[in-house]
Amino acid sequence: MLHSLSESPFTYTTARVEQILEDDLDRADPKLPDKNIEFIVEAIGFRLEQKGTKLLYRFPTSDSRKAHAASLCSRLIDSLDDPTRHVELMDEAFSSLIKCHFRPTRPIQEISEQVCALLSRLPATPLEITDTSLSNPLDLIPGEFFLAGRDREWSTLRLVRHVTRNIIRVPLCWSIMPRALTAVNSLIYDFTENVAELFEFSLYATEDSNHVPDWKLFLIKAFLWTQWQRCVMLNSWFVLNNQIQAGFHSESSSGILVSRMTSGLVQTSDDSSETSTIKIVHPQPVPYVCKWALRLLQTDRGSVTFDLRRLFYRYAELFGHLPPRCIKLEDGMAQCEGGSLYKCNRFVGMKIEDQTAHTKHCGRNCHSLHWDEESYRNTEGARAVSLDQKENGLLQYCTASERTMAISHVWSHGQGGRPELGTSGLNSCLHNRYLKIAKSKGCDSYWMDTPCIPQDPILRREAIEQINSVFANSKLTLVCDRDLMSIEISEISLELQESILAVILLCDWNVRAWTLLEALRGRKNVQILCADDETMSLREMLYTVQKEGSIDLAILYLTSQHLLPAKRVFLNRKVHKDWWRNETEDNGIFKVEEAAALMSLRHASRRGDEIVIWSLLHNDKVPRPYRSNLGFDALSGLHHSNNDDTEENTAESLDEDPNSSLAEAFWRMRVGKHLYTGFLMSSAPRDIKRKGLTWAPSCPTLPPLPLSDLESDTSLAKESYMSFDGRNTNLGIIAPWGLMSHWLMHVFKKSEQNSGNSIFRRTKFIVLDKPSRELRVRLSLISARFLRDDAWGALLHTMDSVGNPARYRGRNSGTLFAVVGSSNLSVWRWRGLYNWDNSIPLPDLEEQEIVLE
Repeated sequence: MLHSLSESPFTYTTARVEQILEDDLDRADPKLPDKNIEFIVEAIGFRLEQKGTKLLYRFPTSDSRKAHAASLCSRLIDSLDDPTRHVELMDEAFSSLIKCHFRPTRPIQEISEQVCALLSRLPATPLEITDTSLSNPLDLIPGEFFLAGRDREWSTLRLVRHVTRNIIRVPLCWSIMPRALTAVNSLIYDFTENVAELFEFSLYATEDSNHVPDWKLFLIKAFLWTQWQRCVMLNSWFVLNNQIQAGFHSESSSGILVSRMTSGLVQTSDDSSETSTIKIVHPQPVPYVCKWALRLLQTDRGSVTFDLRRLFYRYAELFGHLPPRCIKLEDGMAQCEGGSLYKCNRFVGMKIEDQTAHTKHCGRNCHSLHWDEESYRNTEGARAVSLDQKENGLLQYCTASERTMAISHVWSHGQGGRPELGTSGLNSCLHNRYLKIAKSKGCDSYWMDTPCIPQDPILRREAIEQINSVFANSKLTLVCDRDLMSIEISEISLELQESILAVILLCDWNVRAWTLLEALRGRKNVQILCADDETMSLREMLYTVQKEGSIDLAILYLTSQHLLPAKRVFLNRKVHKDWWRNETEDNGIFKVEEAAALMSLRHASRRGDEIVIWSLLHNDKVPRPYRSNLGFDALSGLHHSNNDDTEENTAESLDEDPNSSLAEAFWRMRVGKHLYTGFLMSSAPRDIKRKGLTWAPSCPTLPPLPLSDLESDTSLAKESYMSFDGRNTNLGIIAPWGLMSHWLMHVFKKSEQNSGNSIFRRTKFIVLDKPSRELRVRLSLISARFLRDDAWGALLHTMDSVGNPARYRGRNSGTLFAVVGSSNLSVWRWRGLYNWDNSIPLPDLEEQEIVLE
């Protein structure tokens, strides 16, 4: 059982919250014109100095930051000399990071009760950490540091259970300053960054603290980890609160979480860190959870230190009794490892035996429905199935509108085949279900891919090009997933709503590429189909859990931004009839880079689907290949193909693969536009042959892991690196002849076999200094691996917007470089990624503007 925080002498009490607020009240004369700032976050290394009558602002330097962090950590270590009062003394030292001069306009008791209610929704203790360099750090800690009469466990450490003054100040700030939420969010973000910086410093404190016992150093890390975890949760909850109240906006996603959350400070259960011995002790999910779905959640930019215990607990309440379902073995099923979607049969290799599902109460003897082709062809615009049907047994169509119910489902769950005569069609029991639900929601039609996207190539292209408008303008989007449809909601409770939200994050529907698009375009009113054809509003469930439920579960939806409600359209505001254009009128909801990051780990069954979905996420234009023997057939297999979803069907030959021609058309639509260079640092395939575009990803999703001839070299990038949006990295511009962009660059001549000095010479724009022997060996390996047809090579590292090195934001234990090759040093070709493991010093880098052709 996972417990939440509760009032007690060793956590927090209402009286203590009231006292903290009393102590932090602004005592200055309210009539004075210059008022004190209510909430000040003291930056690490920042100083104010008095010089005569003037105040000098000393901004942080690397030395001042280190000195400030060392001083504070030293105070925390000294606090451990008093086992009886160590928590109080640590709290006092930590409280110096914030100064408050609150001027509340509501009664102190009312504010304190609101703060206590919010704190009670946090987990009782943060995720446990341990130190892999120690056999068992808890055994080394004296008993006085644990709760009296309790076992030596993480959850009984007094400094882990205690809620510090600063953690209480954070929700106090939010409660007292409700009209300045943007400023409050920024302040809490800054404070969370400060705590992360202190925690980072504590990881390396052993270098200067050899005289300090290991157990004391571990307690300092545990204390700062606890503060960081609680800061992250509260910061994330404030952001989620704003986005649920006002609606999600893609431009606000960059400020969701603190940057250090993805900087490799700690080891996860399946990951290692070269720089830290601190490891998170993660709980294990029940066997029914697909670990690839879990990885999709964990690899989002904000989830590295999110607490998944409540997610697993609520999920297990519904499906903890079920066996695994990922990999088919001779003696049953097994759970996948989560390393690659290509190793999970739920995505690749599992044959779909039956594509004609029936409702729960159907005797499986109902008849199939097919289209009235004349009705379909005579309907203008996007076609939807009309609720006004004729007696001839054929589906009648009408134009999709704001009174259409759009249905989003997983094709492999068997919602019917294509509508033409001679196909499996749509079972009448399913049609009657959706007809009944649509009528109850005040709709006059419903749209679902199986009856509304025929096999004819021209009609199929028309239907696919109109998917955005169908979902965006529909009255509601109905989510149909096998697991969700098994949940009884006749007696709804807060706990059950938390369980449903947990299942949504890990269900089949939430891990597919097409359903991502459908959820994003239709997110203004998403309804979840549950047992007995009952529905639940996703917005209302999110609102309820965010307002009353577990904070650690609610904030996980920040990692699934496509499920957050749409931004509200206010009265008297000029709006476009397609609501998504009101968010970013020029480019649709997402930039190209952001859309690719969302798609990076999601699966579409047919080759070519990914490019179309990518384009539709960016705007409502489907790329049209300039050169393709397939013509319109380049799209004929797209969107929930009626073929069996097997590995063989998805592994078509490159000659028939529409990806390359579609990708070329996609990028030609972007000529003249800017692109974040950090976005290019991924393992996405580069299969476009056309000069000027060979650098461009031909697909946003990751390919299967290739077998390497050099697997003995651990520094080679054998791992797949997912795309990130590249936000805050340097911008390049896409020209007809290539991508023009600035990089931090190290140029070297391709090593000749048995030649140790052929790389020293002056080029026309850079001087190559003589490298060390270790560097020559490393560059020789890179040459052998990447530069087969090139005379010159270069390592590229992304820069941020002001010219500093920009760190890759995903899982990476070293420094990630792009490797490019050239024959003449004038234009360069993308060759791959190289993970420099830092056992050898990094080469010198210089900023250069280059053309990637």
